[in-house]
Amino acid sequence: MSLFRKDIECQDCDYSGESVLGLLGILLWVLAAVLFLLSWIIWPLFLIWPILVVILLVFPLGHVCPECGAKQVKKGRS
Repeated sequence: MSLFRKDIECQDCDYSGESVLGLLGILLWVLAAVLFLLSWIIWPLFLIWPILVVILLVFPLGHVCPECGAKQVKKGRS
């Protein structure tokens, strides 16, 4: 899925390309889903989960380098 892959530049091995979703990324997406479901019961959560989803879509949070597995990646130029 293209939403879960980001163009990254690894700071450890100088890899440049698509990242893979690590454990932290998976947990953050699960947290967003749980917050969405709970927001039907606790209405102020409607203000929090969209912010988390936008952050996850824009920034490479929870993404790792497929070559060396480093978590210190930055967003690619393109």
